[in-house]
Amino acid sequence: MNNLEIAGILHVDDSEDDRFLFKRAWQRAGIHLALVSLASGEQAIDYLAGRGEYADRSIYPIPCIVFLDLKMNGTSGHDVLEWLRAQPHLQHLVVIVYSSSNQTIDVQKSMRLGANAFVTKPSGNDRWVELLEAVNNFWLRFHEFPWPSNCRAPEIPA
Repeated sequence: MNNLEIAGILHVDDSEDDRFLFKRAWQRAGIHLALVSLASGEQAIDYLAGRGEYADRSIYPIPCIVFLDLKMNGTSGHDVLEWLRAQPHLQHLVVIVYSSSNQTIDVQKSMRLGANAFVTKPSGNDRWVELLEAVNNFWLRFHEFPWPSNCRAPEIPA
């Protein structure tokens, strides 16, 4: 994969309100990557597979990080995660599963299916900003991606 094929953050949540809060918090957190927000697990799989309207990777690049709501109508976050981890060319993606439920069974299943992290859905914009700043500071600043990419955050001057 080259730099043009890898970029951005994919956010998947069937709640329009939560997609709005996420986008606002993403803007406030100052993350340097493009954001693609989708409303269903089915759309997420089509996007990640490069099917249909998402076939042009110059417009719809493979993301650096996927934020995946667990409890969605239709195809759930677990369904998307299981599909994603079965795709050899997508196994490297960082996937952060989140849910308003922090039940042990949901956390364990998410991790067993290959989530990199599981977080309880933040309540309120400030908590979303805090989460996204933490993601930016770790996953986009210190995490070593296994491919040449523009996923890394620019270095902060001393």
